[in-house]
Amino acid sequence: MGPMQYLILGLLVALAVVTGGAYWQYQVAQGRLEEIATLKGNLSVATQEIKGLNDNIKALDQLRAVDQKLSNALSEKVNALTEDRDGAIKRLNSFRDRLDAVALKNPTAVGTRASSATIRVMREFYEASGGRASDGPGPVLPPAAPAPDKPVVPAK
Repeated sequence: MGPMQYLILGLLVALAVVTGGAYWQYQVAQGRLEEIATLKGNLSVATQEIKGLNDNIKALDQLRAVDQKLSNALSEKVNALTEDRDGAIKRLNSFRDRLDAVALKNPTAVGTRASSATIRVMREFYEASGGRASDGPGPVLPPAAPAPDKPVVPAK
């Protein structure tokens, strides 16, 4: 074998090595292109999911704002009802105190006054709860007259 043949053989080996390396690089590049395409698809899906989640977050923020407004309105109503309740309790205590005083001074008058006061208070409560006065509770029978030696003192 002559030097020319070695040279040709070396060139063929070099050409085969270069061709093999190029083919290997091509295969690697194809794999990377497939990975890039998969990642782009995943990115597209993730972007859509993020948009959907952002829309959900905006909707939840709007609901939270509405909930806050409703909560504030409810708190105001609860405070107003608490004040109304406290006023009613004061009025009831006032009625009770006046009834105690009347019962101590004149035990026989308690039945008549307690009956009219009870009817008035019941009608006021009935109207305050949304009923009409004409639909309210009917007349209450007066209690039996107390024994003359014992004054009537209502329970507290």
